[in-house]
Amino acid sequence: MKSRLIIWSLFLLSLAVKAQDFTLIKTVNITTPEAVSIDKLGKIYIADKQGNVNRYLPDGSLDITFSSQKQGHIGLIEAWNPLKTFVFYDDLQEYAFLNRFLTASESFPLYDLSDFNSLATISYDNNLWIIDMVDYSLKKYDLNYGQFTITTNFDLLLNPDDYDITFIKEYQNLVFMSDYNSGIYIFDNLGNYLRQIPTREVEYFNFQDNSIYYLSGDSLVSTDIYSLKSKNSALPSKAKFALSAESNLYLIDDEQIMIYKRP
Repeated sequence: MKSRLIIWSLFLLSLAVKAQDFTLIKTVNITTPEAVSIDKLGKIYIADKQGNVNRYLPDGSLDITFSSQKQGHIGLIEAWNPLKTFVFYDDLQEYAFLNRFLTASESFPLYDLSDFNSLATISYDNNLWIIDMVDYSLKKYDLNYGQFTITTNFDLLLNPDDYDITFIKEYQNLVFMSDYNSGIYIFDNLGNYLRQIPTREVEYFNFQDNSIYYLSGDSLVSTDIYSLKSKNSALPSKAKFALSAESNLYLIDDEQIMIYKRP
């Protein structure tokens, strides 16, 4: 019994040491974030409850703010390409593209595609991936030809009575979709289901190199998207979102961005 207590104490100590490896550099005050993203230059994008999109430089300085006249709720923002940031308004069932100055030419309706889309995002070939809740499927829509090119039904994947699809993103010719109740599902770029990362309560995820990362309790989990091997890092603070860059880790709660230097 004593040996077990010693082992458990050493385990807790190791987690504490890992958490202390992150050095707090700066905190930035924000208003309640609803969606976040990070571009390939390391700039941070945060959409708030008022429908504004604030872009921050890697050091936490506010760069540009986009304010939409429609004041819709932003359910997803995808800013990997800083020249073409994608914004999805779930309540308005619309999407918009923002240029590098965070200005939008116009917004586009999704009602023509389906009566209700729970999520939508941009694909790497500048088309759309959508979650169509009318026929319960993942679809790809070709913007040039105005037609669906891929449809993958969820009937055999998700429990239709117990699902909560929270995020979707294409990365390295794979499509990743998180269900809060069952895990992260991986599809190829033709919509074929490949495998699942069995985890729960994931509301947001992102990528760095060959790894997908997401919050799990007080830890940041990083999983290789090919081998599915995972590692956990104890975090110095609780957060609603986590964004990872080469040298910094950004933890975001309802009131601030906490910028930590990586060990």
